[in-house]
Amino acid sequence: MKQIILLLMLISSSQFVFGQVNLELGTKWTYSQNLIGGLIEPTYIEITGDTLISGIKWYKIEGQGACAFNQSNPPLVREENSKWYTYNLDNQEESILYDFNLNIGDTYSVGFFGENYQIEMLIDSTSTHEINGVNRKIQYCSNPNSDIDGFFFGAEIIEGVGSLGYLFPQGNICDPHAGPIRCFENENHFIDFDIDRECDESYFPTNTVEIKNLELKIYPNPAKTNQIVFIEAAEIIENLIICNAIGEVVVDTRPEKLKTQVTIKNNGLYYIQIESLTNKKTIKLVITDE
Repeated sequence: MKQIILLLMLISSSQFVFGQVNLELGTKWTYSQNLIGGLIEPTYIEITGDTLISGIKWYKIEGQGACAFNQSNPPLVREENSKWYTYNLDNQEESILYDFNLNIGDTYSVGFFGENYQIEMLIDSTSTHEINGVNRKIQYCSNPNSDIDGFFFGAEIIEGVGSLGYLFPQGNICDPHAGPIRCFENENHFIDFDIDRECDESYFPTNTVEIKNLELKIYPNPAKTNQIVFIEAAEIIENLIICNAIGEVVVDTRPEKLKTQVTIKNNGLYYIQIESLTNKKTIKLVITDE
């Protein structure tokens, strides 16, 4: 079983260097997918080659277990000036995939499925977080055409990694979806996003601790740095653990009451895990600058 902290496999630079290569031969994304019968197993996207189209270098990918693209003719990807593009070989069209230059209030369209199925992305907020020694911007997006909790395409998009849901938009037109992300790796970095499972582990949910629906309220969310965040539950809160986006524990307490409060001094994405005597639930908390 993995530790709560995320493992650093290779030495990373101490600061984000604009223009650093993220997409390269061997870049690999590992996701989870729930199959028939309840088995949850890993599914992968990996850059395996490159090609030239009109003098522009594109990377070839291979993928399995997802319905977001034609697996016999998967799309191409490339990066330029902190933007990621995708090329649909079926209709020979290029589309923006991510624009890491965008900030709060900016929007862009992903035309991955063609002109008749544009996915509009809105940047609700942003933060910067150090992940394995690299400062990466995180965009928190809303998207009416897909799940906005980060499971399919939205809401957290990490610079140099992509969506925490799935690399390509899956919309509402395919099933089963793949996601969320477990691991990201390239020549210089390995980032582990799943604190409970190995990258290549298959399992049945019945093998894990049963997580029931614990009724609770967390507000405000998003909140500002050093702002009081109130947490209310329908049952006595026995344990409360808050981790940041790279798995570091920033709060670990036993309130033993129905209502408690916390403050977070740094902006970013956090995961609040709350346990009562019989139930357990994890919810996301976004902290923005004051």
